[in-house]
Amino acid sequence: MKSPEFSTARPPSPRQYLFSLELFGIKLGLEQIRGLVAALDHPDRAFPSLIVAGTNGKGSTAAMIERALRAAGYRTGRYTSPHLVDIEERFCVDGLQISAATFDRIAARVREAAATLPAPPSFFEATTALALDVFREARVDVAVLEVGPAAASTPPTSSRRSPARSPRLTSTTSSISATLSPRLPPRRPG
Repeated sequence: MKSPEFSTARPPSPRQYLFSLELFGIKLGLEQIRGLVAALDHPDRAFPSLIVAGTNGKGSTAAMIERALRAAGYRTGRYTSPHLVDIEERFCVDGLQISAATFDRIAARVREAAATLPAPPSFFEATTALALDVFREARVDVAVLEVGPAAASTPPTSSRRSPARSPRLTSTTSSISATLSPRLPPRRPG
């Protein structure tokens, strides 16, 4: 079976472009996502991120962490996958999914950035870059990003943050609190 080739002709919309990337499947490694976020001027560096990794329960864990941060007064971003009905479900700011217009506008920026890469990104790389750019534009205080079991080589872990900026979460509440408390930005007045 012949592998799909990347067409240099652009699909009619940024949304269709992103979905066309599903043909390329999953790519392990970080070179593509690092190139893509660099082409977007590093949106991943605009806010601290909490990475939720594992095999089961990532989405609900990410939702609970994001809700707790929001209750504490932080402006939050949350990126999860897959979506159930609409792709915008993957991208939430302050608990609300982004609009189709916001998705399309930022997808256009991602498409332009991807055009500078030597090879097209995967769908997951492109949607991750889109999430990071959405969150930078929304000026979130902190983002919660869900990753798969191969967390060390998936797109949300692409930034080269110092260990102090990328805390490792553990399974106990006291460990999580001790890890997060000194690293979060001061909350916004209320």
